[in-house]
Amino acid sequence: MMTDLITDLTTGLTADTWRTALLRMGVRPAVADEWAPVFADTMPGAGLGPRATAHFVAQALHESAMLTVLAENLNYSADRLAAVWPRRFPTADRARPYARNPEGLANYVYGGRMGNTEPGDGWRYRGRGLIQITGRSNYELAQELTGLPVVSDPDLLLEPGPALLSALAWWGESVPDAEGATVEQVTRRVNGGINGLADRRRLFGLASRALEAGA
Repeated sequence: MMTDLITDLTTGLTADTWRTALLRMGVRPAVADEWAPVFADTMPGAGLGPRATAHFVAQALHESAMLTVLAENLNYSADRLAAVWPRRFPTADRARPYARNPEGLANYVYGGRMGNTEPGDGWRYRGRGLIQITGRSNYELAQELTGLPVVSDPDLLLEPGPALLSALAWWGESVPDAEGATVEQVTRRVNGGINGLADRRRLFGLASRALEAGA
């Protein structure tokens, strides 16, 4: 049956079937209600095969805390900053000016790189979306690929439709061979490492079964 799913997964899943699939994956009912029509409207244009679709959904769910978090959390304690960015903050004392200071932290750690050139770009182009887009260069690429004016209005990526569309655009550029990839291989593309690998594997299994059942 899996060999026949590509048409169904790109054109055949309705909002109701997406809602059922998301619930089977563990998404809360109110969240599934909000996101199911967005998946039904947006996924057909991606042209993903069955395994790639399951990979994408699993990674998106993990990265967004089950579709509930679309902005990067930069509200860290000094000790946590030293653990997350040890080269930038070798001691808690060095980190203290940026503790519980999300805007200052973003401008410090992201300023002057990833296309950020203007004062405040680090905060303006902090991570947003399902698979978080970070840095002016990546926002510019997302705008080019989707046609959404996210450079001038980056908070568009906090809305479900733009968040999903931009994530799919990034996926097409960055994970083009997901149909034949393992969860670990896909995770390294998305995460740069294997953080949360066990949960991503769990979600991939749930997504594969839920999407097959709904097709």
